[in-house]
Amino acid sequence: MVDYATLNAIDWLSDFQKEHGCSDYAIIKADDSKQYQVKFNFSNSREFIAHYIASLIGVPVPAGKIIYISDYIFGDIATNMPSVVPLPSKHYFAVEWYPNTVKWESYGEFIDELRSVENYDQFTSIFPFDQYLRNYDRHALNHIIIKQNSKSKFYNSIDADRIFNGHEINNILLEINEYNCHYPPYNGKILYSLIDDTSFVNIIRYANTIGRIKAEEIADIIAICDQLYGFSIDEKFKISRFLSERKENIYDACIRNTKCYADVTRSLYAD
Repeated sequence: MVDYATLNAIDWLSDFQKEHGCSDYAIIKADDSKQYQVKFNFSNSREFIAHYIASLIGVPVPAGKIIYISDYIFGDIATNMPSVVPLPSKHYFAVEWYPNTVKWESYGEFIDELRSVENYDQFTSIFPFDQYLRNYDRHALNHIIIKQNSKSKFYNSIDADRIFNGHEINNILLEINEYNCHYPPYNGKILYSLIDDTSFVNIIRYANTIGRIKAEEIADIIAICDQLYGFSIDEKFKISRFLSERKENIYDACIRNTKCYADVTRSLYAD
């Protein structure tokens, strides 16, 4: 199980929103003296589901919390971002906001920075993770590299609100049997080119970890979604079925997908 502490919002960074033109997320000040990013509307539930799965299988992600946002603070946010809709529970999934991150302008620059992180082996976890959840959206800004001091840098995966191929919950079973090389051509070519026989072994190891996700852990995801989002019985059933059935197939799917990686020796994994 993954435990999420509950915090209270005490303010939000309205100046950050105005400077960056944010329309669907806010940076929240919480009562633990830290700052958190909260995505609103449909994105919040997707970010929660992805974060829970990432935490189970070892994908490096920012720390996650559940944050209570009062009507007063949410009203101020909504005044600046009219498209956001409050959750009846008033509790939102949030990830810690790290201002001290490495910056880049292109995927090439990101790759250069990635090679110097302390946890490069964990980077490979995103391949089976994205395949399992059908996350196609892995552009250059869907990664962060956190600077902890002048020398240490750590990779984290972020922005998973397009899992299920962006489908609404009622339509996610359209993706349940899809296991193709899923990244779009430009980003995919760059990402797949990073993998060789040695790093592919890590991908298989993470895929095997996905296969060991327990039924009670999926049930816990559904229970938290029920508390936060009030999903219907049908929506909860579809999420549970998606996660349960795909975890059983993800290892074999990753083996079959050696064709996605030009530098992986397919014959090593042939039947």
